[in-house]
Amino acid sequence: MADYAYTDTLDGSDIGWSVETINALFDLCPDYYIPGTKMPMQRIVKQDDQDDLISYLRRATAKEENLSESHAYRVCGDCHCRFGV
Repeated sequence: MADYAYTDTLDGSDIGWSVETINALFDLCPDYYIPGTKMPMQRIVKQDDQDDLISYLRRATAKEENLSESHAYRVCGDCHCRFGV
């Protein structure tokens, strides 16, 4: 999302968001997975809850027409996360 102020850490990261990386993010906690971002310290430990999050991100990013040419991700319109496509 062009007007969202990503941290330098996240913006400069080479992480490609996918089911595996999002699950790892919430298994470990964002502060441990990619320290220095403004993501809150929170874990999603139940697999059903992680699966629900992935389903939501897929639906939210499918609606978003703003696909960057330079990165293989879409931007979620609700939480501004960038999810790999």
